Amino acid sequence: MLLIQHGILHTMESDDPIQADLLIEDGKITRICREILLKKDTQIVNAEGLHVYPALSMPIVILESLKSRQQPRQMHPMRAPTR
Repeated sequence: MLLIQHGILHTMESDDPIQADLLIEDGKITRICREILLKKDTQIVNAEGLHVYPALSMPIVILESLKSRQQPRQMHPMRAPTR
């Protein structure tokens, strides 16, 4: 399982992004909500301040906030960003 926490999610259900967690199980998005409780053996990505674009298929694209004045970058969904 992979839990992406505190991201700024851009979904197809809303025109406005929401801050939420996203849970992926067996390669599929199973839950999106404000706070997901951790389960045993869950990998965690802290996406606070990052824009998350859940796609219809993997990979999920996570971009850094444009406010940081850095170039946006794609991040592998199983690894936290490196600085």
